[in-house]
Amino acid sequence: MAQVRKTLGEGWPQRWLERHGTLPAFAQDPASDAFAYAQLAETGLRLHSLDGTLRLPTVVNHWSGQLEDISMRHAWIQLEVAALARFHGVAAEFETPVQLPGAGRPADVVLTAEDAQLIAECFCIYSDQNTRESMAYDQEFGFQLNMIGLDLRLSGHYDVRLPEDETEQLLAEVEQAAAGVRADAVPRNVIRQGIEIHLAPWSEPGDPEVTLEGPVTPGAEWRRARGIINGKARDWAGSQVPVWLRFDLLDGTWLFSDWAQRSLPDKTVWMAALLAEAVAGTDVAGVVASCGPCLDTASPDETCTGVGDIVGLRRRLDPLRARETIIVPLSSAGVKNAPMWGSLYDSEPAWLADALMRASLPGVEDIERGWSVPL
Repeated sequence: MAQVRKTLGEGWPQRWLERHGTLPAFAQDPASDAFAYAQLAETGLRLHSLDGTLRLPTVVNHWSGQLEDISMRHAWIQLEVAALARFHGVAAEFETPVQLPGAGRPADVVLTAEDAQLIAECFCIYSDQNTRESMAYDQEFGFQLNMIGLDLRLSGHYDVRLPEDETEQLLAEVEQAAAGVRADAVPRNVIRQGIEIHLAPWSEPGDPEVTLEGPVTPGAEWRRARGIINGKARDWAGSQVPVWLRFDLLDGTWLFSDWAQRSLPDKTVWMAALLAEAVAGTDVAGVVASCGPCLDTASPDETCTGVGDIVGLRRRLDPLRARETIIVPLSSAGVKNAPMWGSLYDSEPAWLADALMRASLPGVEDIERGWSVPL
């Protein structure tokens, strides 16, 4: 916390709060949310381990000045890549000016090993606006329903998302019905066109599970991600230094798609093919795609390799979180660089333990003892 405060400045939380009405979870909820706690610890440790890195102030000044989630996540990926590289003895620097044919641009991170140098272009891919708004509605509506029916058996479906005033009216009807069920233990229904919500007394454990289903949200799917990836690749046309695209795919693909339900080897092959097609005709050396650190308490570590030196990794970062990473070299220089990327993300769990030790803080096992529940 002290490192984050020192780096972003004492005024950053207030300015962010004035802009958004709430703080990011890692700054607001670390005392009650273990995922936010891990995010805070990682952020502070990366800033600590990268202290003195060339042009680090440029990265954090942009983060603290822009006051946008996209700028914060961009900085997080830059810090992640540089910190993991430094852990392996690879030199890292930020925002390095690079001259391209007809223009120049800053490189997010430049990594320099004994036998190779590469540029990492870091970014995130988010949901389209319609999907974001739909997911926000479902999250808030579902939360309100669950709070109303906390001690009841609530089920049904809603196939439409209502305007704000109609949603409030619907919730008021559900609350009234819930009060009736509590009073006389008689089930009740709230029904509108496209909406059926059933409320019944709480049942004993072991009874058949009931669900509340929301509407399907058709997103922009891969075509939107493909366009962003292709544009980032074309931005680096003519670079004399091999360029790798390093991005987190946060548009729901890694969570909700049919592809996400496949095995890691299948996901790796499919994603490699999609990425190769997305950057076809450009000069990029390779692509590293990740889901980012995700809440996952069960999936085991796994490594798979495929044709063309593609690699899929799943690594448990700690008992609470895991990360899947797919590494796709797309040139001879990319094939040469790919083992470096594999080493970086293979060793991420070890990085955390090392960073805690170097900061003279309790180890991972000591911290885990406080995680009696996952959230």
